[in-house]
Amino acid sequence: MVLPLSYVTLNILALAGLSSAVVWHYHALQPWLWLSGGCAAALLVYVLRGWQLSGIGAQGLLDLARAPTFLLWKVVLMLRRPRIQNYVRPFCRPANFRARLFGCA
Repeated sequence: MVLPLSYVTLNILALAGLSSAVVWHYHALQPWLWLSGGCAAALLVYVLRGWQLSGIGAQGLLDLARAPTFLLWKVVLMLRRPRIQNYVRPFCRPANFRARLFGCA
């Protein structure tokens, strides 16, 4: 199963940010920075190839340019999600509910 591209992008951004912070102090860990750059480049090639094969033209490219806004919106929603403490599962009817209802069981 493959994660949605937004989660893959968030993981790449987290790797790039973390590796940048670590490389600032420990230069020996610079391959992690290169790895995050390689992952970002591979994702960009993947998305652009999908755009090329889709045949949606310049309008599709403009739509893809709005993807960072969607990603930011998604992160804000994840951070502001209300935490449900007393969740009660709703009542689920049995599979043969209709048969019992009409006396056919």
